[in-house]
Amino acid sequence: MNQNSSTMSPVRKGWDLVVRSGVILPLLYLLFLFWRAPYLDPHDWDYDEGINLMKTMLVSQGYPLYTEVWSDQPPLMTMTLAGLFTFTGPDVAAARIVIMVLSALLLWSVYLLARASGSTLAAILAVLVLVFSEFYIRLSGAVMIGLPALSLATLSMAVLVTGRLQWWRIGVAGILMALALQTKLMVGIVGPAAMVAILWDSRPPQERLRVTQRIARSAGFAGVTGAVFLLLALFFGALRFDLLLATHFSELTRNQEKFVAEAATFLPHFVEQQLAFLVVAAGGLVYALWKRQRTAVVPLFWLATTLAVFSDYRPLWYHHVILLNVPLAWLTVFGFDAFFAAVWTSLRWRPWPAALAGGAGLAGLAGVVLWIFFTYPQPLPERQFVQMNLYRPLYVPPVADQLAADAAENPGWIFTDHPFYAFQAGVPVPPPVAVISRKTLETDIIRQEQILEMLKTYEPAYVLLERFTYNYSPYVIDEIRAHYEMVLEAEPARYYRRIAEPAEQSATADLALRGAWAESERAPFP
Repeated sequence: MNQNSSTMSPVRKGWDLVVRSGVILPLLYLLFLFWRAPYLDPHDWDYDEGINLMKTMLVSQGYPLYTEVWSDQPPLMTMTLAGLFTFTGPDVAAARIVIMVLSALLLWSVYLLARASGSTLAAILAVLVLVFSEFYIRLSGAVMIGLPALSLATLSMAVLVTGRLQWWRIGVAGILMALALQTKLMVGIVGPAAMVAILWDSRPPQERLRVTQRIARSAGFAGVTGAVFLLLALFFGALRFDLLLATHFSELTRNQEKFVAEAATFLPHFVEQQLAFLVVAAGGLVYALWKRQRTAVVPLFWLATTLAVFSDYRPLWYHHVILLNVPLAWLTVFGFDAFFAAVWTSLRWRPWPAALAGGAGLAGLAGVVLWIFFTYPQPLPERQFVQMNLYRPLYVPPVADQLAADAAENPGWIFTDHPFYAFQAGVPVPPPVAVISRKTLETDIIRQEQILEMLKTYEPAYVLLERFTYNYSPYVIDEIRAHYEMVLEAEPARYYRRIAEPAEQSATADLALRGAWAESERAPFP
């Protein structure tokens, strides 16, 4: 017999609350991450890490986003890390620990959603599905904005789904969604599913709101989200839709040949990598339809919306897969519960031949799913190894060490297409080219003439070419060769120091070039 809650000791009540909340799961995952220690890895997990960290360094040094530091992403993560760096100093480990905490928060949000849709055991298994989904462990320790934004958006969804639709829940959920959008606009994909969660209202009939009440609350959610988003944008000076939207949806970006070709392989690769989970989710949907479980509509709509957006969005990178993996993990809870229900039904059959046959069939089904999970498309350990290393940037320790030594002796600017080195050494990249990437170069957002002007204007003390060594125009290379000496070459990395010039001549040239830069941001290409 269960102990009455009124007779429980405060310690017992507290422990019972912790167990029911599911908070143990994210805490265990956080301990797992600290054991793996991705925050201590000297190598960057993705080129975006260096870009995000360098933007933060420049902002913390007083260079404002969007006016001096080019950026096509919302400001919240940059500003948050800049605030953190006022206490820790520019520190890769500190920034990665923030991501680790937000990853644990995302797992907890998925648990809350899954637990509201099924049994506790099925919810725990759904969380494990997300942990073992493609790239999740790797993204849990990388300074990238997709996972943090999705963490806030999923928590917003959990606030809406896990209790009665009171107005305070609408307000909290709207604030969280606005924070998510101010981290990365792409999580707007989750917004329609959140509206469906309000309008559909999957609670028991006796708790369900009237249609007019649901419409009012959905309008309230949209209003709070929009108002808070706008207030944050005004506060951070981030009402720059020319940068935040145009660079992502321009025809040049969407029709870029390489981006189109890469996007065509994204969804087939997703199906291949998540086949076991898709089988569980598909079975769960059939079960949910049979049992008339209204909750399944929300993750299904979320997954379908994301697939629809991805069918036309360019470019699609490997880390976008997490936007599919979260609703997929939620859907698997119905599949796990369907399996448990079938097992229980099989055990209750009185004729033992029927029970034996049913049990054998269920064991075979479970075996097939487990076989797919552990062996397809590669054995699980090999798959995890590939996910931790695929698309990982080249990292040349001698280059990093030489830059750190030079910067300690002679601080200055650096022009580099791999800014993670620069952040580690504490050397700033000129703000106009801090976000140099495949997208900005291949779609002419940052043009070769701008790079040439930057070299003449800022006269960086160092140049480090690695990621796009063979993609710069002859004019850029000629400028580098004319004013820099190569110190270190480690294919494809080229590390240069600026050749010392007479102080008077250098100062005169600097004034003239800075005046030319102020007159025209984009001078004609020579």
